Amino acid sequence: MHYPISVGLDVHLSSIAAAAFVVETGEVVQKSFAGDDTEGIVEWVSSFDAPVQTVYESGFCGFTLKRRLDDAGIPCRIAAISKLAKPTGDRVKTDRRDAVFLARQLACNNITAVNVPTLEREGMRDVSRALGIVRADLAAAKLRVMQSHHRYGLRYPGTQGAWTSNWLTWAKSLRMPSHGAQVAYDYHMAATLRLIDGKKELERTVELWCGDETIRGQADALCAIKGISKTVAFCLITEIGDFSRFSSAAGLASLLGLVPSENSSGQSVRITRTDNEHARKALIEAAWCYARIKTPYKPVPEGLHPEIAAHASKANRRLLKRRQHLMATKKPCVANAATARELASWV
Repeated sequence: MHYPISVGLDVHLSSIAAAAFVVETGEVVQKSFAGDDTEGIVEWVSSFDAPVQTVYESGFCGFTLKRRLDDAGIPCRIAAISKLAKPTGDRVKTDRRDAVFLARQLACNNITAVNVPTLEREGMRDVSRALGIVRADLAAAKLRVMQSHHRYGLRYPGTQGAWTSNWLTWAKSLRMPSHGAQVAYDYHMAATLRLIDGKKELERTVELWCGDETIRGQADALCAIKGISKTVAFCLITEIGDFSRFSSAAGLASLLGLVPSENSSGQSVRITRTDNEHARKALIEAAWCYARIKTPYKPVPEGLHPEIAAHASKANRRLLKRRQHLMATKKPCVANAATARELASWV
């Protein structure tokens, strides 16, 4: 459909700058709104006589405005910031200029839109990201507890590793040499135990969701690949959304920032680390299993389609062989990033 008017929206928490660009005449009409005045934006955009399309940049304000515009029958796209071709020589940046820039880019069809999940999928994604945050917080909390042990020369007398049940019983019974140290240690230990319980609760929630009819097929298929657990599969499903929107496996690897990039002189090669860091981190961690395993075998989930099971088995053999070759020629972290990139392609 032809849209004679393109509207760019520079969205912030407290304000929204809007600019309507008329394609035929080049005229620009600008207006400002409060950050929560979505109804005012819908009314203003609807006041134009010709069909209108809108766009705003992806950011922390989410998809609320897009969903409201879509409900009003106004097409809205959310632009991927990393794909916007902004002029490098422009040293003046204001909300009004940004809105005009977005409107002109939309009129030229130079917008790469991000994938917008449903409200239900967005909620699932929030759970997956919360699990990632809890894991990071738990690692930091455990480190604080261990630092207290090292600082006061406390050593576990048993042979088991840290954070086993026996080790925890010993750690909770410790008495620090001063009252202040004991208060701080009790706080760190209590915080760690709370995070452990929170992590288990979120993992149980993820396990239950993976059994839901809406994502069970995808989750089982992904879990047939070695290194991908239900939590990793859940992360990939909620972060990526519709896998069929990619025309090739390389497209998914590009979205995750796992494709190599070079500088202008060609002396530096590294992964781009752009776009979706949550799914990229999940695959990077999953790829480490290929450095430890000796066999590509993994039990196939019950009821999985034979063609998918065969594809997963082929992926496991290929990834293990590839990782063994890379470990002989590359540094471990480089080999792991290359394995994660190929793992993304198999996914």
